[in-house]
Amino acid sequence: MTRISTVLLVAAVLLFPAIRLYADVPVDPSQYSSSRTKSLLTNPSGGITAVNFSNGIVNYSINWSITQNGDGTYHYLYSLSNTLGLGPSQTQFFLQLAPGTAITDLNNLQVNGSAIGTLAGVTANTYTFSSDFGVLFNSTASVLISNASFDVNALPIWGDFANGSLLTTNGSYVRNTGLGTAPNGAPAYTNFLASPGDVVAVATPEPSTMLMLTSCLCVALFAKKRYSTVKE
Repeated sequence: MTRISTVLLVAAVLLFPAIRLYADVPVDPSQYSSSRTKSLLTNPSGGITAVNFSNGIVNYSINWSITQNGDGTYHYLYSLSNTLGLGPSQTQFFLQLAPGTAITDLNNLQVNGSAIGTLAGVTANTYTFSSDFGVLFNSTASVLISNASFDVNALPIWGDFANGSLLTTNGSYVRNTGLGTAPNGAPAYTNFLASPGDVVAVATPEPSTMLMLTSCLCVALFAKKRYSTVKE
């Protein structure tokens, strides 16, 4: 390899950030739009478990849709059932977030199609549920949460959720059957749902790095010009 090629290779390496590897289980694009459903009289079923329902009877479904925005970020939309069993208690929705994603990374947070802060008593805050870190959409008013959405620069992984009366001792709620365990069961991972993985950092070179890169390119161009002159 010539000196010029070596300099250009070093410059190219400086231009591209290192590739991050994740231990989480990524969601196949075929599952970017899917659902989990619990049928009447069965507990658990369809990857959903009902908790603290005396008779175990509950109809429930959660649907998600993950699409890419024009700026490269991803739009996450979760539609929640308002059917038999939950009723007025469906005022909290918990969604697990990967360790590399903070609630401040979530943009355009909405509940029922309205931005957080525009519906009285509806908030979205960091929360830990059953040792899982995530975001809690909470309604202290009479608003039932029928859907929640946000934008984030993160690809989906298999994670956990819970929906119902989560802030009340012995409250009734539903959750994914695999909550608190490592995702398994490829390819559908039916005991989990798609949730945000680690945020993908956008690397911005520091001034010193840019100066070094510029110097490398200048040296490479000068060396190339000198080599061409000598050759002639």
